[in-house]
Amino acid sequence: MSRLKTIFASTVLIGLSSCTPSVLNGPGELPESDMIIGVTASDGKWSFRYTDFTTESLVIPSGAKIGFDVTSTDTIHTFNIPAFGVGMDAVPGRINQTWAEVLVGKESSFKGRCSQANHDHMPFNINVMTLNKYNLWLSRQPKD
Repeated sequence: MSRLKTIFASTVLIGLSSCTPSVLNGPGELPESDMIIGVTASDGKWSFRYTDFTTESLVIPSGAKIGFDVTSTDTIHTFNIPAFGVGMDAVPGRINQTWAEVLVGKESSFKGRCSQANHDHMPFNINVMTLNKYNLWLSRQPKD
């Protein structure tokens, strides 16, 4: 029985070690996004850069793949949207990329946050809208 346990444990360890390089090198290529939103952590708050304006709330259309370019201007933060399974470090001087897709029919409001220790003062709102409502919202935003 002891020999069987040793063989089983060795097999599991060999299997796990063969996965390690891909885990350490990241998730690979990101899927092609329908849009990319710049995400910046700065002075205890988040800002979201669309093509020609910036907001403090994240608004996205359902049914679209959204790419996020994540950075920080002051210290390391973690861009986290628990409801979407999204989390990415925001590092000064570096742009990290991640993505999310919210299915059609899941329009609602969600909460995001910084998940670094002692950064619980950095929540943000996420509004997921139908594409028609999103386009209307987009048309009403003041441009830079």
